[in-house]
Amino acid sequence: MSMAANGLRHDGLFSHVKANATPTGVNFAAKAEHPVEQLTENVVKQVALRFLRKYYRNRIRDERFPPESKFDLRGAGGIIADGYYAFVKPDGKRFIATIEATSADKRDEVLFKYQWSLLVADALAVAALALVLLYLLNYVYRFHQITPENLWARVGLSVLVLLAVAGCYVLIGRHFSRYRYIYAVEQFKRYHADEQWIALAEGVFSSHNDPQFIELKNQCVRNGIGLVLVTGELDTRVLITPAREDLFQGRRKPLVVEDSTAISTARLPQTWWQYLWNRVGPSTVKSPSIYRYQKSWFKQLALGTFSLIVAAVIGVQEWKDAPVQRVDPDRFRQEIANSQSNQLHEQPEYIVEAKPQVPKPDDWYTNEPSHASNPKKVDYSAYPCERYNNFREPQYIVHIATTGTEEDARMLLVELQQLGVRATLLPWACFDSKRTDFLIFSGLVYSDIAEADSVLHTLKRLPTANEIQLRIITIQPPAL
Repeated sequence: MSMAANGLRHDGLFSHVKANATPTGVNFAAKAEHPVEQLTENVVKQVALRFLRKYYRNRIRDERFPPESKFDLRGAGGIIADGYYAFVKPDGKRFIATIEATSADKRDEVLFKYQWSLLVADALAVAALALVLLYLLNYVYRFHQITPENLWARVGLSVLVLLAVAGCYVLIGRHFSRYRYIYAVEQFKRYHADEQWIALAEGVFSSHNDPQFIELKNQCVRNGIGLVLVTGELDTRVLITPAREDLFQGRRKPLVVEDSTAISTARLPQTWWQYLWNRVGPSTVKSPSIYRYQKSWFKQLALGTFSLIVAAVIGVQEWKDAPVQRVDPDRFRQEIANSQSNQLHEQPEYIVEAKPQVPKPDDWYTNEPSHASNPKKVDYSAYPCERYNNFREPQYIVHIATTGTEEDARMLLVELQQLGVRATLLPWACFDSKRTDFLIFSGLVYSDIAEADSVLHTLKRLPTANEIQLRIITIQPPAL
């Protein structure tokens, strides 16, 4: 197993370096003894490829097939391998090692750049998820109730939560390697090779304490990438060995070589929607820029939008389920004073019952045990039916019987009492002025047919239900 796979790194390169290094020592600064020797990218490629031949010369292989080495191998998706070395193993499988060479003038390929757009997109997605969780907890425990008075306060509080969580995530997440883009590492992530190397020329980094160099080493170890230094004497020093095992378990696609004549590095003209899609979604137009492998934030955008919709749905449901709301007394009095009904003048006359001496209704209209045993005689022609003329919607009663005379109605009340049925007696004239007979019904006068139907079903469960005629009658409101 390689040292990178075990998390170990060759840092001995700097263990013996001093300010006044000898010519044979190793230093990242360019050596004055070799002013003619320019470590260009092409020189680094040649030295690195020579290093690969030497490094793998003792690997077991099928000698029938000679090793293959190439420069500037182009693959699908805009991939460019500066160095390519391959041989056939005894099991017939092909072993491939690739190199990304970097000189001082191309140091941007190994320097990290913050992916601020991805960091902000992740922060907003996390903040939206946190907002949904907060809305769910509030919906269960009701820490804060939405009312018309504090609706905008809730909106402001939600925005504040989003900004606070996103801000905290940005402050913490900017130290994560996920948001530190290194071109050489990201290109290696795009394809599978048995072993991958980054070859650095002296002078790319100022010292071993350079944060850029520390981040490069960390990402190389994390991704199983080897790191080799090309010195001014055209010698090589291994800093990190690549992982021998496949750390990604076959999740990377093999390198597919393309015909170089079919690849154009010119930037294609783009419309505004193509530009937006290439920024948000997976890019389909490959440019020669070293930042072409930056991650898209399409998934974060979709997740954040979905989370905000869920939070809005929870808020609307909370609004619908709101209990009785407290009203400000001053505002309530003002609304009453400004209401239309308060502007109507009082009527100059008052309606007074013609015969106030009419007995109380409970003396005659019901067959309660305290009265039905000795019902009193009542003059129904004097009964004040006006009390039943104050409704404007259809009413419902559970009809038991209709009798032609008062005497028959009273006798039926007594019989119903013996059967255990509570009933009420009224002149039909209270509901229909053209009628002179009497109505016996159970319960009250209901404004909801469902209530009347409930009473009807209750009476039908009595053993004596077959002996009475039960049905619901609709009473129409009186004509104005």
